[in-house]
Amino acid sequence: MDVNNSPLHQYEPPNWASSLKNIPQHFVKDDLTGCALSGNKVRKLEFVLADALDKRCDTVLTGGALHSNHCRTTAIAAKQLGLKCYLLLQSREEARQLTTDIGCKGNLLLSRIVGSRVILVPHLQCVSDLKPMMKKMVEELHVWLPDGISRNDESGGLFGLFDGRIDPLITSSQSAKCENEVFCWRDINEPPPC
Repeated sequence: MDVNNSPLHQYEPPNWASSLKNIPQHFVKDDLTGCALSGNKVRKLEFVLADALDKRCDTVLTGGALHSNHCRTTAIAAKQLGLKCYLLLQSREEARQLTTDIGCKGNLLLSRIVGSRVILVPHLQCVSDLKPMMKKMVEELHVWLPDGISRNDESGGLFGLFDGRIDPLITSSQSAKCENEVFCWRDINEPPPC
């Protein structure tokens, strides 16, 4: 954690909480960390990606909605660490209408600028329905990050693995073009487009 950007702040519990035990006395404000990656999204990601690097993985795979904050955060962090990144993004379209013309706005723009390979999948009932498609790609890739990095290991996470600045990655944002490849994967019975 960069304590220069966000020192520990003293927390004064309200009077009504005086009888409660284990109330934290200090906290860190994510909005002061100076991190373009989203404070709350990067905490566990820091440890997941450190584990991937320890295992000598060269690629990360994650999935979510088309404009997912988690996917954007993973894409930027992967770029900073020199890892390839695949994003399985859920389109709002049905399989027969799936198109690679998805535009370049918001999180999708940032994910594509840093070189992530975007694989569109048809509209699903919920994001967790991406998991079978993700598992099918795992054999070719080296690490799988569940959507939103839902992990049960209580590993927590704080800043420190990377500095979180996006400015070196986007040096000419005025002329940024989305030339990264976008693929469609219409059916899990087809081979993955990677």
